[in-house]
Amino acid sequence: DKLELTSLIKKNATALKGKELELNKSNFEAVGTQAAVLAGFAVCMIVKLDMPDGTHVVLRCAFYVLALINLISNLVCVAVVTCINVMGTSLALRGPDGSMRRSVDGMHLQRVQVFWSF
Repeated sequence: DKLELTSLIKKNATALKGKELELNKSNFEAVGTQAAVLAGFAVCMIVKLDMPDGTHVVLRCAFYVLALINLISNLVCVAVVTCINVMGTSLALRGPDGSMRRSVDGMHLQRVQVFWSF
């Protein structure tokens, strides 16, 4: 009876962590998609935007530097989100006992880096 109760508690805890895993995964996918769209806008901004001939050199340089920072940070965000989703779900589904909790906790910690790069 005690073993059955322990098993039921473990099963419920794993199911709850599975829901957290899916929530984290869907949140990261949403952020990654938005970052990819913004990176595309940054590329268009760098390639297509023509500055007027009288634009000061400092303003021109500042524009391109900020556009590149925007592009790079969004690409970093997409790469990090992809790695987190692939490795986090792989660990949760294929890892040893306790890996579901470890994966969800790790994904939760990594969200700070993702939001800063976004």
